[in-house]
Amino acid sequence: MDELIIRLAHSQANENEKRQLQEWRRESPDNERRFREVLLIARTAQRLSVQTQTRRIPASEAVRIAAERDRQRRAIWVPTVGNSPTRTFLKLAAALALILGAAALLDRAGQRSADVVAERPRFVTGAETGRSVQLPDGTLAYLGRSTLLEVIQAGVSPELRVEGRAFLAVPKEEGRRTIVHTSAGQVTVLGTRFDVRSEIGELDLLVLDGRVTIAVGGQDVEVSEGEMGIARDGALEGVVQVENPETRLTWMGNAMVFLGTPLREVFDEIEQRFDVDINLTDPALAERRVSAVFDGESFEQVMYIVCRVVDVRCTVTDTSVTVDATG
Repeated sequence: MDELIIRLAHSQANENEKRQLQEWRRESPDNERRFREVLLIARTAQRLSVQTQTRRIPASEAVRIAAERDRQRRAIWVPTVGNSPTRTFLKLAAALALILGAAALLDRAGQRSADVVAERPRFVTGAETGRSVQLPDGTLAYLGRSTLLEVIQAGVSPELRVEGRAFLAVPKEEGRRTIVHTSAGQVTVLGTRFDVRSEIGELDLLVLDGRVTIAVGGQDVEVSEGEMGIARDGALEGVVQVENPETRLTWMGNAMVFLGTPLREVFDEIEQRFDVDINLTDPALAERRVSAVFDGESFEQVMYIVCRVVDVRCTVTDTSVTVDATG
């Protein structure tokens, strides 16, 4: 039944399959419980984008493996209040996300998969909501409202077009550079995370990690971590230091994008985004790396996934987290 539940979660179940599921759910409380677990797994996993190297497996088999893996692993999530069905579901969803990886995650049950694997994928958001995406080259992004992200050229030197507001995390690889075209200028990226706002005649680019080069009107300037490059009307206005870059990212809501990001930086962003304190008891854990996209997950969901990805033990309250090494 897991496959049918996943099809239902992705609006692919036909009327006969829906009736079959309804009858199966009525047969026992255990069936109803299983239905709700798998449904939440499918819907949560659809929104998570955790970058891993994995093989493709059938969705129903993935659910089974995820559940088995979760039972076998020792507990690394220690809430200070009682356990709830939600936390149980989240454990399964996290394990499933780690198994399947980002673009392959349930193949989105067939939905939008052509966009993801196409040679020149094109993503456009509406006026009401943003969305997270992963490009074939491993670039992760969160797009704001009324934004276009298009792959102009794939391969070892990708070229993208961005119009609107987007946060991008571009993989860092030897000899690779990514070019981002906007209506206000061109950006050359050598592996970084950055926020870009491109509107007619205006370009603001804030770098969180790494460095980029902005070229406008025959001039170019390098922008490093914690700096913002500004261009107006076909000319560079300069580069300014941004004391608290997180304040420039409020447009993202609770969305966050990490790509090989050190755990200490991940926790810094989570602290500011959710107004909590995170105590990392072992400094050696600070350099563990996280690659993930969060798009509207709650504080508990975000912390559970991060702690699972880097294999640490997290003790969580409403306002604080204590992080220890497992073992």
